[in-house]
Amino acid sequence: MNIKELDIRDSVNYDFIVNKNRTLEVEFIAEVCSGDTLAGRFEFSGYTGAILEAKVRPQDDFVVLKIDSADNEIQLLPNGIFTFNKSASGMNVRAGEYVYDMYLIQGTIKRAFLGGKFIIIEDVTQ
Repeated sequence: MNIKELDIRDSVNYDFIVNKNRTLEVEFIAEVCSGDTLAGRFEFSGYTGAILEAKVRPQDDFVVLKIDSADNEIQLLPNGIFTFNKSASGMNVRAGEYVYDMYLIQGTIKRAFLGGKFIIIEDVTQ
């Protein structure tokens, strides 16, 4: 599993580049900084879940790819760790460049947490 460190400030951009039809399995460590000083790790304990939605354009209603904690595809763990685990069949999305937003869920409230490009490339062996 790939492990990525994220510096969580006001907003975070992270671009994914993934292969079509390949399992997406990555672990992140979310660290909070104050200026140039590491203040600790992000605390997920107040959140009940998370969802990532990728679209062609931000204003589109149609979601091309969804990764959801309700399906155990996102796990919010102690000590600022969160993981994505989406099956290869779930990653059967047309190759292209999309935009995504990830939200943390607290009851009925969605808090923007992560966003950026979600680029899906063709598998060269197919």
